[in-house]
Amino acid sequence: MQKDDRLIWLPYVAFGVLIPLTGIYGPLLILLATSTQTFWAWEVKPAMSSVWIGAGYTFGAVAISTMLIKGRWRSAILPIVATFALSIGLLGATLLHLDRFFLGTIPFYVWLIIYIYLPIGLPLIYALNRHRDPGVQPNDLLVPQLFARIAGIAGVVIILAGLFMFLSPTALAPVWPWQLTPLMSRVIGSWVMFMGAAAARLLFERRYIAYRYFLPCGIFWFTLLFIAALFHLDNFNFSQPSAWLFFVIVGGAVIGLIVDFLYFERRYRASS
Repeated sequence: MQKDDRLIWLPYVAFGVLIPLTGIYGPLLILLATSTQTFWAWEVKPAMSSVWIGAGYTFGAVAISTMLIKGRWRSAILPIVATFALSIGLLGATLLHLDRFFLGTIPFYVWLIIYIYLPIGLPLIYALNRHRDPGVQPNDLLVPQLFARIAGIAGVVIILAGLFMFLSPTALAPVWPWQLTPLMSRVIGSWVMFMGAAAARLLFERRYIAYRYFLPCGIFWFTLLFIAALFHLDNFNFSQPSAWLFFVIVGGAVIGLIVDFLYFERRYRASS
């Protein structure tokens, strides 16, 4: 008998409150990138750093909504694992740079509460819901083993890159595409670890259903980041190769995710 892999109530409580927050503040961080001192937990400079955070949170609103609407554990494993890596990084960045935050304000307390409860709540969700996993089913489409290994190893490398940005927050400032503060190095590094954790999951999880609904979300994320960056070209130092590389990587990510989604979706529909 197949196990009932419906999500328990806890993910709806833990993530549900994040949907309006990310859905509101994500676009604000993009559209009002030069006015973060009026509504955010700290003043984000330059505007491109605000755009980075805003694109990530806008993606988060879409991905979280997708996860809760589907309501299935197999479709929640990826965001839970990846968000845990992100939340640990952002909590650490907050504690290490409290002097940069608007202490005593509502935006700061909201930020702090979220990144205190997520590192605790996400492992609890994982532990309580894991026993509902029905395992690999006969009709499950599996990601090819070679592809999974290559993508998974790439994910580990990306995690290490994000960890480097967190542990050495001034190392990449001279070569970063735009001005990079130590706090933003750790914030961006946390998002990089989020991406890496998602890719590294392929070393342990090959069921396409675990990734199916989030490939379009990823396409949306990187497309939004690419387009929003075009409105802040003055923030980029195009004498640095990294400025050009940024657009190559982000644009390449959009194309790569589209190709992957179309390929696996065709196979998925053919096997259904």
